[in-house]
Amino acid sequence: MHLTVSGYKKIFFDGTVKINRHSTAFSVLQASKLKISYQNGVAVYVSSINGLAENDVKVGSGWKFKVNGKFIDKGANKEPVSNHDRVHWYFTTKGY
Repeated sequence: MHLTVSGYKKIFFDGTVKINRHSTAFSVLQASKLKISYQNGVAVYVSSINGLAENDVKVGSGWKFKVNGKFIDKGANKEPVSNHDRVHWYFTTKGY
């Protein structure tokens, strides 16, 4: 499956990762081997990828993800993915 991780004005990862039938948008990010900081709970909250953390660029900036170009409004650990999906984690300064 294809994963892209876009930091602030920089691509951290753009390539293929191996998944299994239990993979989620979060486990795909973990498969990238990038350094990730997150809080675990009912929904995983990703606060930093590769040292770029929420609020680093401006207040309210942070990490979001899309699957097949669609914003997903639930925790990344709750969003199943398959081999044909494209996951894009991106750093936003606009809150969306």
